[in-house]
Amino acid sequence: FEQVIRFYNLEDPLKVADLVAGMSLANRQELQAVLVEDDVMERLRKVRTIVKKDLEFSKLQSHVKSQVEEKVSKEQRRLMLMEQMKQISKELGIEKDEKTALIQQFRDAVKDKDVPEEAMKVIEQELGKLSGIEPSSQEYNVCRTYLEWLT
Repeated sequence: FEQVIRFYNLEDPLKVADLVAGMSLANRQELQAVLVEDDVMERLRKVRTIVKKDLEFSKLQSHVKSQVEEKVSKEQRRLMLMEQMKQISKELGIEKDEKTALIQQFRDAVKDKDVPEEAMKVIEQELGKLSGIEPSSQEYNVCRTYLEWLT
């Protein structure tokens, strides 16, 4: 930026207008309209219009960014608190781990049923697999769905 300024005479309003327009995010047609304008006042008005648009866009972008950051931060906080709550409940023995409870539900579902030995083998294999998989993985959901279908 400093190198560019060195080559511009900042005392000349047309040079300043060209410099400001060149740093703008305006479309090519608007920038070309500034360059071809001979009247100094009209050229400065066009640059002012471009700068206003850039400023409005920048404000909007900043607003959206802050809203997204706020929402993400709230969601992260909520997830962290939920995880802490699970750990506290687990330590107090109030609530079983969600995965352990799910595995127990599947075991209870087949306990009183007459399940063929081959099917029971598959169910036990799947329950073992389910206990070793993280609940956030896609394989966990596939395994869970398969067990729901089996039971």
